[in-house]
Amino acid sequence: MKQTLVILSTLLVSTFAFAADTVEQPAEQQQYQPVCHNEAVQAAQVLFSLNNKTTVGLELKDVQIIDAANAPEGGYEVYDVVIALNGVTHSPYRITTSLKGCTILSFEMPFEN
Repeated sequence: MKQTLVILSTLLVSTFAFAADTVEQPAEQQQYQPVCHNEAVQAAQVLFSLNNKTTVGLELKDVQIIDAANAPEGGYEVYDVVIALNGVTHSPYRITTSLKGCTILSFEMPFEN
């Protein structure tokens, strides 16, 4: 009976000892600062004007960065750029830019039918 009590108390003490270990919380993550914002907006505006054959009444409605990877071998940023023509908002252009020189890697219209 004494052995059982000793074993149980040892387990109880070790449980509290391990529970008391503090896990360090990661430092507050810094907010990502977009690098190629202007290039993505310019590319979307050029593509939109070519697609609609006009620049009259063209305005930028919204730009959101939806993905980014800052990798040593070459990172990228993905933006959704929403443009309006004569007050009518169109589906966004999705522009992918390379962080190396802010070149346009690809573009698409993911919500277009």
